[in-house]
Amino acid sequence: MFGPDVCGTTRRVHLILERDGEGRMIKNQIDFTNDELTHMYTLVISQPAQTYRVLIDGAEVASGTISDDFENMSAIPAQIADPEAVKPADWVELAQIPDPSDSKPEDWDENEDWAPRMMDNPKYKGEWSAPLIANPEYKPDPSLAVYENIKFIGFDLWQVKAGTIFDNILVTDDFAEAQRALETLFTPFKESEAVAERAFVQANTANSAASDASEEVNNEEEATETNSNDQEDQLESANEEHTEL
Repeated sequence: MFGPDVCGTTRRVHLILERDGEGRMIKNQIDFTNDELTHMYTLVISQPAQTYRVLIDGAEVASGTISDDFENMSAIPAQIADPEAVKPADWVELAQIPDPSDSKPEDWDENEDWAPRMMDNPKYKGEWSAPLIANPEYKPDPSLAVYENIKFIGFDLWQVKAGTIFDNILVTDDFAEAQRALETLFTPFKESEAVAERAFVQANTANSAASDASEEVNNEEEATETNSNDQEDQLESANEEHTEL
């Protein structure tokens, strides 16, 4: 599974590879720009190196080794925690400590328990974990991330906002062909889309300015009419007073 994932507060490029009939999700967060423009997402799996690359609009945003960067992708991990590593004696894992400057108020009810407020520990170093080293028992699996005879693609959609369009899906074993698609299909379209977007923004800006100007004229006319009506009312009131006299 590969592509942008926008769900609630989630904003990421979803990447799951199949292994032994189960999906193995990438461990790393891959961010992307969430806007209303067109983007091209590319996943490159290289063999026999067993590496991956993620590109958005032709620019690389993530890369790494499949055995290391995907959850439980290999039965034998390529890296393990150093068994000889020892946590330093001065390593502090306590995130908060009682504030030494805090004191019990003089009018504190002695029948109630008192405890100083907590503060961030300035010596806190975080949770300690042993550094990773190469696993001496690890052997590369030549079948890792090898997908033969890909005949179908599918879409997993949960759309809560209309307007999403998918087009130009390419599955190939030739990266040069994917680059040609980028240059001949996506790049020209992206350029024309940018021109259209600028025209749209300018038109909306002009319409907004015209609307504001029209509203200002209407407000001035209403103010003038109100003043005129007020003057007529004052004159009529004065005439009535004169008649009564």
